[in-house]
Amino acid sequence: MIVVRVVLLLALYGIAFLALLPLVVRLLVNLERVLAASLGALPAAIAILALLGALVAAALYVWSQIARATVRRTCKEPTTTT
Repeated sequence: MIVVRVVLLLALYGIAFLALLPLVVRLLVNLERVLAASLGALPAAIAILALLGALVAAALYVWSQIARATVRRTCKEPTTTT
């Protein structure tokens, strides 16, 4: 039951991430054009790749924190009484 709940929650987060992906890509393309005009092509590409890597890392971190909080909230440690 808990696995189903975690999988559904992570799937919902993944769908929301994919829904926002076109907006993020459009924003990155526009930012790359501005940076390429001011810095040059290579530094702009490096900056955009670094920003994209940071966005993916942040998304994965949030995803793992949601899963961890869900598991922690729904799975209780077994208690023994003596």
